[in-house]
Parts: sequence; structure tokens; C-alpha cells
Amino acid sequence: MLSQKILTYLQDEPTLLPENRDSYLSFLRKKGFKENSAFFQLATTYGTEFNGSEGFMFNVVRDLMDETVTGVNYNMHTIEKVPKNLISLLEDTTYAFLLYDKDNDSVILVEDAGVEKVLAGDYDRKWNTFNEFPEEFFDIDSSDIN
Repeated sequence: MLSQKILTYLQDEPTLLPENRDSYLSFLRKKGFKENSAFFQLATTYGTEFNGSEGFMFNVVRDLMDETVTGVNYNMHTIEKVPKNLISLLEDTTYAFLLYDKDNDSVILVEDAGVEKVLAGDYDRKWNTFNEFPEEFFDIDSSDIN
């Protein structure tokens, strides 16, 4: 689950409408996402995109639901053959991959959009849990939440 520090930071962000939340919950459950993960909580609570230190984090669930060529994750998994456990958090993978690993709850950054690096398991930065990632992405400082 998201840490209290992150929840406090996000307290003024818009939340999903109940019907969208129900749809997102159902979709992520069907796709095998872990309900007790911080990613699951963020994705099924907040209905906005975020701008942060590693770029523009878009509405990931809405993108995952888009199983057409317009979907970032669809293209990444179908055309570029990136393993399906790696989920793009960025709308634009031209310059970098910021990927959530739904199997182990980590986040990796692969700069220079090197899909070959992704496929080889090579990355430039790793956050061991999704909960670690937002603190840096949002540049949360303890003084920001007092």
C-alpha cells in the first residue's frame, strides 16, 4: 500500500469516479495485478496524470485497457515484444522506458529508449518497490507534507 507520506502528498489530487474505479479494479484484478500493492492503490484511486522527475506518468489503466495500436503498452508488448509483466508508466517511450514490474512490484528506468536494454534486463535505475518510486518521482521532501 502507498505510504502515508505519499498519501499526504496526493491528498488534493482528483480521485476516480466510482464507476471508473469499479471498472479499473475489475480490469486490474483480471490481469493479475496484486491488490495489496502500492501501484494497484494509486491506479485505482487517482484519476489524473502526473508530471514528475522522470516524465509524464499517464493514466496507465486506461492505456492497458486500450488493446489497439494506439495503446502504449499494447505496442510495447505486441510489437516490441517487451514481457507483459513490465508496464509502461510513461505515455511517450521515445526517450526512455519507465516500467512497473507487476511480478515483483519494482520500477525500472531505461534511458535512451533502448528496448534492447529492456529485453536484456539492463536498466539505468531501479526502485525496489513501487512505494519507493513516487517519493522520488514527485520529489517529496518531508518538509512538503507538514
